[in-house]
Amino acid sequence: MKWLNLNEKDFEVLKNSLANRQSPKGLSSALLFSIPLLWLMYYIVFHVAGEATIFPYIERMREGAFWFISILSITLFLFSFKLIYNRFQKTQYALSIVFSQLLFGVSPYMVVIFLMGEQNNITQESLLVFTYLTLIFGLLIFVISIIRLIVLVRKGSYRGGTKKDHARAKMERTSYIWGAVMTGLSILYTLQYLIRNSGGFGVLLEDGLILLLGLVLYYVMLFILPEQLVILYCKYRYKSFNFSTTTGRLYSFNG
Repeated sequence: MKWLNLNEKDFEVLKNSLANRQSPKGLSSALLFSIPLLWLMYYIVFHVAGEATIFPYIERMREGAFWFISILSITLFLFSFKLIYNRFQKTQYALSIVFSQLLFGVSPYMVVIFLMGEQNNITQESLLVFTYLTLIFGLLIFVISIIRLIVLVRKGSYRGGTKKDHARAKMERTSYIWGAVMTGLSILYTLQYLIRNSGGFGVLLEDGLILLLGLVLYYVMLFILPEQLVILYCKYRYKSFNFSTTTGRLYSFNG
């Protein structure tokens, strides 16, 4: 970041992340695959979790989400074509941030909020207080993550050859983050189904486990978001964070 007197090599770890996991071709498949998942989550959020919730304005939220996901789905479909994503790599990456945060962060959080609104012992006022508190805590996590990232970048921790570079490479070879997120989502909805049909003690388990898993996924995605935004910034600022349309590889530094 220019105002921090940093250059592109200070973000080399993030560039390596692009090379390993987030090429335009790779993202095109992810964008296309995400479309049915987004609609599945829409159904789970508004027609399963939100069926009997007392959360206010849910009908407006449902309608707004429908049109937003409709427009997003069309856009994601278009950016799965090589002719488009090669010309607009930065926009494609921005779309990947939107769908990943919506799918793995916002949707599980909304499931938690709506399920809370189905409990017999909760009022609309207390539900809104809970919502505000969790949103504020999420904002704190996001701000702290940004500060942490800036400190690490200034210390040189994101330069090539550092411990973080080696650890990041090993983690991405095993798809740790996305594997953990997908596993968490699978556990979340499997538990919801099993516990809801067990009755009695199962209801108590649902109150704790579903709430915990949904919030953890939401906060994990907020923790990841600053790195996603910094990569997007670097794609706009440095040519080396973009892929050649001829070779399909990242440009070299100062290239």
